[in-house]
Amino acid sequence: MTSARTVNRVGHLLTLVPLFFSIRVKDTHLPQLGERIKNTLEKPWGTTDQLIRDVFVYYEELEGIRKELKKGIREGLDPQTNLTDQFEKYRQVNETGGPIHLHRPVDIRRLIDFYKWDRDNIDEFYELLQFTRESWQKLYSLLNKDNTPKELSFHDKLKKRLLELQSQEKSEDSE
Repeated sequence: MTSARTVNRVGHLLTLVPLFFSIRVKDTHLPQLGERIKNTLEKPWGTTDQLIRDVFVYYEELEGIRKELKKGIREGLDPQTNLTDQFEKYRQVNETGGPIHLHRPVDIRRLIDFYKWDRDNIDEFYELLQFTRESWQKLYSLLNKDNTPKELSFHDKLKKRLLELQSQEKSEDSE
């Protein structure tokens, strides 16, 4: 990745960080946000920034819950009785089988066509999905002995598809 791309991607993520802190509230309902993201992935609408913001907020909220629960557990607290807000959010997400927008493969071509994405947009989107997946796996394993949620295996297919698209673009550029 070129340094200009890296600066651009880091800059874009840094612009989202203040956004997150201004909208992260105790009442964020992750299953509802996940459903909105899932619906947007199935039938795109709005702007790239809206979709990326929703995925970013979901990830940050999930990661915040994980960090708070991990800290509490280290301090000897019982998540179900001493960290009820965080545990309830975890329970709600777990009831849906994990982040609902990660249950099915993403039709990346649909998103590329609708939002007119370039390689940087695709990379950023994939990274946010991967961060969300990893955060969920860590949170799940923190509270369960089975540390491998089964519903998230489709990311390997997504990664393969992204690599195919990248190869396609390179071959088109060389013609």
